[in-house]
Amino acid sequence: MFEIPRRRFRLTVFLALAATGVSLWFATGQLSVVANRNRESPVSVANLELGEVWAQEDFKWSIFLTNETGEKLNVEEFARSCRCAALKPSSLTILPKETAEVALTLDLRPCRPATSLYETRSFAVMIVPLIKRGDKTERREFKLRARIKNSLVVSDANVFFGEDDQVTAGGGWRPRVLRFESAVPLKAVDVWVEPACVSAVASLETDYSGVLTLVPKRELPSGRFESQVHLRAIPNAETFFPSVTLPVSGVVLDDVEVIPPLVLFRPAVVGTEMQETVVLRSRTGTPFAVRSVQPTSDLTLVEAIEGVCPESCQYRIRQRAGDTGGQSEIVDFWIAGEGNDSRRLQLRVDYVGLPEEVRP
Repeated sequence: MFEIPRRRFRLTVFLALAATGVSLWFATGQLSVVANRNRESPVSVANLELGEVWAQEDFKWSIFLTNETGEKLNVEEFARSCRCAALKPSSLTILPKETAEVALTLDLRPCRPATSLYETRSFAVMIVPLIKRGDKTERREFKLRARIKNSLVVSDANVFFGEDDQVTAGGGWRPRVLRFESAVPLKAVDVWVEPACVSAVASLETDYSGVLTLVPKRELPSGRFESQVHLRAIPNAETFFPSVTLPVSGVVLDDVEVIPPLVLFRPAVVGTEMQETVVLRSRTGTPFAVRSVQPTSDLTLVEAIEGVCPESCQYRIRQRAGDTGGQSEIVDFWIAGEGNDSRRLQLRVDYVGLPEEVRP
């Protein structure tokens, strides 16, 4: 608990909406504190009802802080009840009877994209200027409240492209077609993707709805990818709507696969050699070559059974148990395809080593 000196100061807060070019003013009134060393000071809280606003990433406001005292006030920082609010400058000094402007940006996006136009949700954030007076810190609070509504919603809130959607790496994908709805009549829908891992095309079917077609890029490398598709409704009227963000992710499978994908040997006494055969094959029948094979341990030996790999080849994995307990080794196959580009394909080899005394 902060100890507050026996003085009275007044700090008037005004907020200006700067999202559409039209200034709307809200005032908190005077925030005053009567100091009392013997008991906890009452805290005045101003509640600002912002009404209904569109969900968006960077809702712009201005806060005007007026120092109504006869001494300067040093605002060391602005504490916030969530990271959805950013303030610049983060600290400032306000001279007596002067007014300072602080730029406020609110992230009003939901944790998960909305799927219904008729859903509204409550939003509230507490802003707390921490005011330094000598060796003491005083705090005044004001709260912003709003109802968040959706300008555009998409039928799927989180798109993932998995193995069932992929033909092969570099071989194309099955498109994902989603529906979207707008709260107002539309002239068009603007779409852009960051980073450009997928192609996104939006087309209108009615004045209020349409379809969004998503297809991952063919040139994506194997492995996981993540992207964000941004959609902005462009209404018939001269009105600006914020964009809606749709997360898109997926996993690109390499054209060459190892069968089995994991070699799991039965428990063996330390020093025992175990063997398993694995097959490397192209999912699409595309010719490939194995440039090199690199085990991570000298206890793992890899022998080619069929050295030439037009579409598939076999290797014998010989693993010597080197230590007791659960052990894991990695074998790296360096593959070259039609484009002569090298890429790594990994195989894990697991076993459990047993001590000598358990040998029958």
